[in-house]
Amino acid sequence: MENITQEKSKKEKRKIKKEDIIGFIFGISIARAIGFGGFIPYIIGTFFGIWLTRKMLNSQKTYVKIIFWILFALVFIIGSIVHGLRFNSNYSYSDSRLQTEDVKLLETDKNPDTSQISGNLYRNKKYHFRIKFPEGWKVDVGDGIHIVQKASFENSTISVFVQQFDLGRGEGFSSIKDAGTSKEFIDTVLDGATEKFSDVKIITYGETKIDNEPAYWVEYSASSQLLDYKLKMTNLVYYIAKGDIMYLISAGTATNDYSKVKPLFLRSVSTFVLENY
Repeated sequence: MENITQEKSKKEKRKIKKEDIIGFIFGISIARAIGFGGFIPYIIGTFFGIWLTRKMLNSQKTYVKIIFWILFALVFIIGSIVHGLRFNSNYSYSDSRLQTEDVKLLETDKNPDTSQISGNLYRNKKYHFRIKFPEGWKVDVGDGIHIVQKASFENSTISVFVQQFDLGRGEGFSSIKDAGTSKEFIDTVLDGATEKFSDVKIITYGETKIDNEPAYWVEYSASSQLLDYKLKMTNLVYYIAKGDIMYLISAGTATNDYSKVKPLFLRSVSTFVLENY
């Protein structure tokens, strides 16, 4: 009798552990689906997911369990799609001509004390820039290693990357043109994109000026496989270099929505200003 009780206890422990794993995945999916950024919201989402999973899967009513699995599947798929869209350009410029023993890519500082936010206007005092995001978009700290700030609305995201280099005894950028021609530069950048996405295709690229500084830009499409669903995205990325810093303004959304939100992307890019240089 005692052995039967012990065996039942072991099975219950295994069951609880399995529920917690399911709850963990559920919580992460909830945070992704809502569009949370940062570490703390994911912790909150995880605890909530585990709590809700235990509550619903331990219910004596079969229909509650059925509702849970339907909800789990929907949240997981939506969370994966939203995360894929927000991930639109989470790769960084890494030119082998810069990465030498004397030149190293530094960690990007996201200390909130260096940032000022007033409505949709963001200013970074350490990296000397400001940008105005679209009205009504959610402005938050970036969730990539070099993304200092981002703004999102539904499936669309605008992110500002900062890559600062320790140049050793070398000279800094006078402009983005120091990194090569626009074609050479874009080819280097998209080499990184092909590692994360499939079907990467350049739509167009070129040169322009932002805040009277030379800038390269590229518009491209890419696909991301999420379960059995192939997500098609279109991205628009601008590159500016000054001193020891490379700035990237990256905007992306689902290809079907791109024509509607592109004017908002361009409007934000036009507000980018380098300060105190």
